Amino acid sequence: MKAAVFHAPGKITCDTIDDPKIEDQNDIILKVTSTAICGSDLHMYSGGIPQARPMVMGHEFMGIIEDVGRNITHLKVGDRVVVPFPIACGGCYFCNHDLPGACENSNPDHYGPEGGILQKKEVECLATVIFTEVTMVGRRST
Repeated sequence: MKAAVFHAPGKITCDTIDDPKIEDQNDIILKVTSTAICGSDLHMYSGGIPQARPMVMGHEFMGIIEDVGRNITHLKVGDRVVVPFPIACGGCYFCNHDLPGACENSNPDHYGPEGGILQKKEVECLATVIFTEVTMVGRRST
């Protein structure tokens, strides 16, 4: 599949990368339909946030679920979801008080651009918040 890949400050190319796959039974495969450019992306592009390796850009995206792991019971193929910028555990004090941006257990190994500006994305489901037809998902620390 195609993805916008950051290689160096000022250099982003449209590269072919491996298709995502279910690696854990808590994963989903999401066909990305829209994404946003975040300040983090702009800081990387300008060289303000150094990156040691090429990285798929985009971490605020939405799309349609194409596949789910066996443990996923609250989402199904065809559901539309939104993946917001905060990485949150869904169970700490702040997450339980609707403040996921202040999560006590955020996982910096999984936070950052790595992934919205591509055609599909593997996402480990964390928790969901239903907004009519839209569900929010994220990656939980392990």
